[in-house]
Amino acid sequence: RHDLVRISAIALLAAFFLAGMLRVSLTGSEGPPVAYTGSALYAGTVVESSRTTKIVRLDSPAVLRGIKAIIRSEERARIGDAIVASGTLQELALTFKNPGRISWAWIKKREGTLYEIRGNIISVRDAPGVIERIRRYCADRIDASGAEHLSVIKALTIGDTTDLDDAVKDLFLRTGTTHILSISGSHLAVVTALVFFLATFLLRINPRLRLRGADRKYAALVAIPFATAFMLISGSSLPAVRATIMAVIYMLAIVFDRSRHIENGLFLSALAILIIYPFSLFSPSFQLTFLSVLFIILTNKA
Repeated sequence: RHDLVRISAIALLAAFFLAGMLRVSLTGSEGPPVAYTGSALYAGTVVESSRTTKIVRLDSPAVLRGIKAIIRSEERARIGDAIVASGTLQELALTFKNPGRISWAWIKKREGTLYEIRGNIISVRDAPGVIERIRRYCADRIDASGAEHLSVIKALTIGDTTDLDDAVKDLFLRTGTTHILSISGSHLAVVTALVFFLATFLLRINPRLRLRGADRKYAALVAIPFATAFMLISGSSLPAVRATIMAVIYMLAIVFDRSRHIENGLFLSALAILIIYPFSLFSPSFQLTFLSVLFIILTNKA
């Protein structure tokens, strides 16, 4: 039986690597040629935002609808905001300044960000969606609280890093804790685990649920929408989406009494992530996350 488990684990590990490489090969196109060599107006929605860089999903011109482009600007624009920019559209250039490192532009191309707008943002309109309104409400409440380090609080809760100044970033960089400022697996794990254990504690008050062993199943069902909501409100960054997929699959394993087969859940999570985001196969965060979790699982079973 143990040999069969090992063979299954190796087969699953090979399967998700092959699935990722296949999807990368199928999505390796650099996109349609662009004829915008002169200055033009571009309208779209901000899908990623930092203090100096925004990634926009274009709505116009019509020929570019759905394509994502980078614009480097310190103009205040949050995720979900509708912007209009003026400038020239150029193909995103690959940069390999450090030997052995994958180009940031190469990764962005695999995510679908093919171009860069060289110009300025000329107008910003507040986000109209429900999730964006919730994010803005949370940001306004944090600003109104008068607490210290508001920019750090917003980064940790709603994934808003637009107010982080260079001094704060440098402080986290020197202490080796920069990753804390980006919503990722650790944040999702804390939220999901907190909701799960709190729901389990409350549901165990009911003796019928406790005796049937259904308290954990219902608690897992309660934790899934909380994890998903936190991911959406925090800006739906790639690490947050990956962590949410893993959390949801593990909660579903509890619901269907498969939580003991944690290796299968881990590999299923990897397969789902690679099908949706095939370029993750070459991401250090993806590789380190799954290798570390797999090592913990195997160590505990040894």
